[in-house]
Amino acid sequence: MKEYLSSKGQNENIRKIKNFIYDHKRNNGFLHCLDKECAEDNKTPNAKTLYFVIESLLFLGVDVRLFKEQFRQYINDRKKDNSIIFKFLCLKFFDLDSDVKDKEIQFLYSFQKDHGGFGFDSEDGEVSTTFWLVNVLDIYSWLIDYNPARIYSFITKSLDNLLKERERWSLRILTEVSQLVILLSLIWHRFIEEIERVVFKGLEAHNFIDLNQIKTTFGLSYGIEEIILYINLNYTINLNILDNAVEFNRYLQNLSQGKKIIIEEIYNQLSKNSIISLSDIFKRYKASYHYEPLKLKEDIFPLIYDLISNHFFEGEIRTKKAFLFRTKFYLCLDFLFEKRANSST
Repeated sequence: MKEYLSSKGQNENIRKIKNFIYDHKRNNGFLHCLDKECAEDNKTPNAKTLYFVIESLLFLGVDVRLFKEQFRQYINDRKKDNSIIFKFLCLKFFDLDSDVKDKEIQFLYSFQKDHGGFGFDSEDGEVSTTFWLVNVLDIYSWLIDYNPARIYSFITKSLDNLLKERERWSLRILTEVSQLVILLSLIWHRFIEEIERVVFKGLEAHNFIDLNQIKTTFGLSYGIEEIILYINLNYTINLNILDNAVEFNRYLQNLSQGKKIIIEEIYNQLSKNSIISLSDIFKRYKASYHYEPLKLKEDIFPLIYDLISNHFFEGEIRTKKAFLFRTKFYLCLDFLFEKRANSST
């Protein structure tokens, strides 16, 4: 662009470009182009065209704030439709962002989908819509703060899908990849700062992190492994992601057959119930398996405490008086950890 502007004299070329832009001006804003049959003019909101006009003028060195009142007429009417995104962006150029109300920003969240992206009408989280809308949320975060975690999930999943199909890349896909990378750089600092705070606090308190709790806390549906990798690369710690289903099978391999039967049933029941009867499980074992005599308190309780100390779950064994003064033992579950990250340093 610099070479073009200076090819015939910078001022002369800038004048021509500005004249070209102003030739598209009409009473209700700017046209997408001068072709009367152009289908884009009917599909593209006037506010979006105005936004690109302002960006172009800024690129040419024009101080658009000097024309605040001239442009203001095009963005005063803020109807609740998709054009409102670009009106919010234009207001920022003219230092009129203080005119925006928090309810107007809150309205934008009605377009967020379950996976974190944004889409109008029947759109299932379109990259372009998400790109522009998140830019607005970031600019107006002083008015209403936003949660970057769900947006991060959408970005990482979308990038992952696009990068798997490189042989089918087109200009549209390249544009989407660029928008996603820009979005990631936009939200990254505020996103990772909060994640790191929770991760390090969890490590300090428990020496491990419940990854499902991280997902739930931040609304993450995708990309947790990449976050752990980033932390490993940027700090002098090494977090290992462990799948407790895999780790539990390894744990069982070190047990005798009788203990394996009992512990496996306990663990399976915990995935379905928050309170299970250890006495009933042990009673069924004794009735059907006679080859390995075991005692509940002496042989099984230590294994349960070992599973707790190795972060398979959190809970406690409780007693309850039963018929004829017999005592029944129950395991009351607090948390069942499916995936966790342990520090090896």
